Amino acid sequence: PPFNVQGRVEISQVHLGRWMAFFSDDVQSMPHTKINIQSEYAFTLEPDTHTLTLPNFQISLDEWKLSGHGHITDLQTDSPQLLVSGSSSPITIERLTNLLPPAWLPRDVHNFLANREVNGTLELLTGSVQGIVNRQDSLVAEGVVRLDEGRLLSAPGHPPVTQLSGRVAFEPHLIRIRDAQGTLAPFMVAAQEATLHIRDVGLDVSIPMVHIAESDWALSGEASLTHIENASPIFAISGSTQPISIKRLVGLLPDGWIPVSLRTV
Repeated sequence: PPFNVQGRVEISQVHLGRWMAFFSDDVQSMPHTKINIQSEYAFTLEPDTHTLTLPNFQISLDEWKLSGHGHITDLQTDSPQLLVSGSSSPITIERLTNLLPPAWLPRDVHNFLANREVNGTLELLTGSVQGIVNRQDSLVAEGVVRLDEGRLLSAPGHPPVTQLSGRVAFEPHLIRIRDAQGTLAPFMVAAQEATLHIRDVGLDVSIPMVHIAESDWALSGEASLTHIENASPIFAISGSTQPISIKRLVGLLPDGWIPVSLRTV
């Protein structure tokens, strides 16, 4: 019969790098991040697997708090399997990337956040992480996040989208945004949904229904953006608008959006 041990554990003010050393030989350099854990647990020994179940846990990295449940199976092997689900308190993207071990964020996410000057406040509404505990490159994260006061640079040399808000569903290499609003000065932009594909050498953005407005002028339609490293971004939009003079439209558009040939006309 299975052997089962149940109880409760509390861990306070432990260095995150030393905590990770229990599960991996790759000791993280995290001198300022402390981890606190409160959790119920059940440790089960069966003939074919050893399992640690966490039915209710609370984890904090400094001021950031995460609550949820999960389990680790195959503890008797060299490749224990992790599955954790939960939600979190709000935190800025910049602060979060400073708290987490670098290996926890895929390289393409690191590059995207840095190159696109991404920031804002995130709150994990629901999410999960699964994979092999001692192989960070195997971990896969999915979930839904609320974003407020966000910022995103669509391409170098172009104006950023600011005051960005919405709900973000994420999975590997794919981000879906719903009920998005933001400012692409001088325009207010709103979209019921958008899809962002992160690629090794760039990104693709698809917005099937977008509303762009400035003062008494507005455009409704669909839009897409493709940007590959070392190449000019390709932005396409189609739809309908109220009448507007060419002079006023050119005055509204960011310089990076206007071809040199049109600027000299």
